Amino acid sequence: MAWDFQALFRRHARELDSFLRRRGHTIETAADLTQDTFVRVLTSKPAGHADNPRAYLYRIARNLSVDLHRREALVDYADRSEEEFRRIEEARPDPETIVYDR
Repeated sequence: MAWDFQALFRRHARELDSFLRRRGHTIETAADLTQDTFVRVLTSKPAGHADNPRAYLYRIARNLSVDLHRREALVDYADRSEEEFRRIEEARPDPETIVYDR
């Protein structure tokens, strides 16, 4: 990879940060994800993206964003109380209602 990393950062860091904020991340989280994107570029070998570093950066940023949203959803799910799970179960129709609806 023959990219000028400093020029790449100067050229794309702000727009990546804006992109991540539009995806619903806070200012701090977007900054962290932007930094993680560039760390990932430094530590990986871009197969097939040597001709378009901007697209490669956006793909990494998008993947990191999706991963974070998934982790946050899992944490939210894991933090539910037993009572909340009971309410979810109770929201399902009973077998008699299912048969009647058919």
